[in-house]
Amino acid sequence: MTPYNYVQNNPILRIDPDGALDSPIFDKDGNFLGVDSEGYTGEIIIMDRTAFNTVSRINGNQPLNHDQVIIWAEKSPLASKLDDADLTPEAYSKILTDVLDEMPDVEVSELYNGEVSVLDRNRNASYNDPENVLGLAETTVTSKGIKVTANLYSGEGDSDLNMVTNIQNNLGAHEFIGHGKLGFGDKTRTHHKVYEFQMRHPTWDKTTKKYQRQMMDYYLDYRKRETGQ
Repeated sequence: MTPYNYVQNNPILRIDPDGALDSPIFDKDGNFLGVDSEGYTGEIIIMDRTAFNTVSRINGNQPLNHDQVIIWAEKSPLASKLDDADLTPEAYSKILTDVLDEMPDVEVSELYNGEVSVLDRNRNASYNDPENVLGLAETTVTSKGIKVTANLYSGEGDSDLNMVTNIQNNLGAHEFIGHGKLGFGDKTRTHHKVYEFQMRHPTWDKTTKKYQRQMMDYYLDYRKRETGQ
């Protein structure tokens, strides 16, 4: 089966001229390929590089239709959603770092070795000297930079770090800026302030409702423990 089959041999009819929907597309090695319309947000898709190049070329390099890309991710071997891609820690790191690099208030060169660190418990594998993180992520300030460690749920699905805005709000606003740059945390009993900061961040309103509920629960718990309120 070729990429032409997935657009019913008429890819021109499958474009998204309004640019209303979009997802960044990466290959299995974590290299950025492009977006499926005019923007960089939404659910991250992993796609076969050859298929992406072929379909993009026959589309006249116009953005691919979001709904069609999701169909490929759910029903074809040429693409998958980030949760289901079963990536290596290094590939996952490249994607997360690329997503953070799109934020105007995050300087990825200040990250530890310039990259997000990743821990993959399922494979007992890691990349970029990660911390032993149990939740979504953790931040440590070192002499070599701000070490943001993300937990890779390889192939498990339903991760909160599967969309651009969730990643930017969590790894960027919460971890890199809140913990790394502003210094909020457990030692100073200011962990709740990290949540207040991320909920004021421009990315917050575009995160998923599931993610927002989870962050709000954490915030209320930390605020009660640290302030009694």
